[in-house]
Amino acid sequence: MSPDFPGLDQGARIAILGGGPAGTLCAFMLQKMAREAGKEFDIVIFERRDFRAFGAYGCNMCAGVISSVFINSLSALGIAIPEKVIQREITGHCLETKAGGLRMAKDPGVLIYTVYRGIGPPGLEFDKERSFDFFLLRTAIEQGVRCVNTQIRNVRLSRGQPGGPVTVELEDGSYEADLVVGAFGVNSELCGVFEKLDFGYRRPRTEKACLAEIPLPEDFVSRGCRDEIKVFALGIPGVRFGAITPKRKHVTVSLVGKGVSRSTLEAFLMHPRVKAHFPDGWEPPSEYCMCFPRLPVSAARRPFHDRIVIVGDANISRYVKNGIESSLFTARAAALTVAEKGVTRNDFRSHAVRECRSRYYVDNAFGKVLFALNDVISKYHLLASSHLFVARKEQELQPKSRGLNRVLWNIFTGDAPYVEIFKKSLGPTLQARLLRELARTAWRRIWRGNRNAEEELS
Repeated sequence: MSPDFPGLDQGARIAILGGGPAGTLCAFMLQKMAREAGKEFDIVIFERRDFRAFGAYGCNMCAGVISSVFINSLSALGIAIPEKVIQREITGHCLETKAGGLRMAKDPGVLIYTVYRGIGPPGLEFDKERSFDFFLLRTAIEQGVRCVNTQIRNVRLSRGQPGGPVTVELEDGSYEADLVVGAFGVNSELCGVFEKLDFGYRRPRTEKACLAEIPLPEDFVSRGCRDEIKVFALGIPGVRFGAITPKRKHVTVSLVGKGVSRSTLEAFLMHPRVKAHFPDGWEPPSEYCMCFPRLPVSAARRPFHDRIVIVGDANISRYVKNGIESSLFTARAAALTVAEKGVTRNDFRSHAVRECRSRYYVDNAFGKVLFALNDVISKYHLLASSHLFVARKEQELQPKSRGLNRVLWNIFTGDAPYVEIFKKSLGPTLQARLLRELARTAWRRIWRGNRNAEEELS
């Protein structure tokens, strides 16, 4: 279906609230399709942050890992990520458990990049063009989108005029919009602003995370980290999993869990299996950039209204993974709905929201089950060691026979839907291998225990 924007007239005013990936890509696609339809709109991105600034003011609180799916989706839009924006090209993942480690190399042709959502942490010198979010924002601006660096104070619906324009109140004026795209993110105060409107929006439920930017010598990041993302499932109380993501002159340490705090982070960094991935004799610096963003673990309620649609993780996102990719998907669903269907609440409910829910809602339920199972396996050494043994033995087999390796790879990279991962994890061959090794491991422990008891008696 060709875009004709049935709900917007020539010269319509579109406000994009937020200049992260969801907002900039939605603006880019709307502008691109408008020109294809021979229409001119005033599309304005309102963003308070400056993505060319160091530290918190220019950062979007994200580990910054992008996969082949996202890279290919950008290519389909005619957007190529410049080399200077890429911090590292990832070669694989290293999983660390209580029972030991497992290295998993990526398949040939698979691309995984790390990027930084601003320029970098304070104290590190970077070219301002390295900011990933600034690159996307500049791409939208080059397409003809405007960007206004300002604080959004409030949003007001038209009184006595159902379906009328929406007013965005700014720190230095206001903007009356024919369409508002909420791309502000689940950590934004704007969630509360939209919850106070009378159309029933409620932000997603969230789980606490911790991100820390730890400076390291650039040669160590390249050599010592092996260009791998380190994933830690160590059964630490309050921590579901942790990760170390290599950048250029630092690494991003990520923790997800209900009880994460600064003390949790420091205890994690000093764990022997974590510290082994830092230089010999390394100690955490006294000061480093750190934040505690919230991760969405459910879908928002009613993220739409007449002339209003919410995109990104303030709407719905893949469970604890692929936030940038989810932003693109929700932005595209909204842009296509505006271009091909209209801007009423029924248009958004029947198309944009339905498409996003069909992709993520049920799949996220399977993701929660998979991560809950991972929590159990990580907690008990017997389960962790048997799984690790099977995964290591699989690496001696042909790639198509590496069932557990594929399950682990896909869980921690997000390269497959959770429902597919769940089905593969229940494969009879894999389950037989796991049960057999679990029985062997348990028997060896019982035998060793009995033997030690006999030696103590003799």
